[in-house]
Amino acid sequence: MSTVSLTLPSDGDTIDASDVNNPLNAIAAVINGGIDSTNVTAGGLTPANLVSGTGSSWAWQSWTPTYTNFTVGNSTVIVKYTQMGKQITCRFSIVVGTTAAGTIGSVIAISLPVTATDYVNPTPIGYIRLGTGTNYVGYIRWASTTTVDFIFYNAGGTYAIETGLPVNLASANILSGSFVYEAA
Repeated sequence: MSTVSLTLPSDGDTIDASDVNNPLNAIAAVINGGIDSTNVTAGGLTPANLVSGTGSSWAWQSWTPTYTNFTVGNSTVIVKYTQMGKQITCRFSIVVGTTAAGTIGSVIAISLPVTATDYVNPTPIGYIRLGTGTNYVGYIRWASTTTVDFIFYNAGGTYAIETGLPVNLASANILSGSFVYEAA
């Protein structure tokens, strides 16, 4: 990082433009190019000081989850996440392909992009929707610090009950949702 030094005038000194411009240009160069992780302490920036949508660190990242009770096959899968501090926000859309498999009653689980700090099962942390012509909704819950489960609501009498997949997955069904959690 650059160091800026100033020579302050005394009473009666004549001040030329270069006496002011040179130090101010040096200060501007330090401010515009010298702020990085070596001179900003942990906790030195707060969300109120950040501008949303700027810089490469704000981009959504893809990840390749592992699945339990679901064979991806030739499905079209979009899974993305972003991390701001310790907050992880995930979103996904899976258009089920002809070689995919998921059977009624099974609970699909996926791995997380970043390990969670802790979890309390069965705390809901997001929502899920299964579009099959008939739409089924549910929630995403903790399974461990590295996985989450997809739980659906199914009308089983007077009240909705929690279940795994409400139907066998078929080509063109769409699983979509989002969830938020704290990184370790």
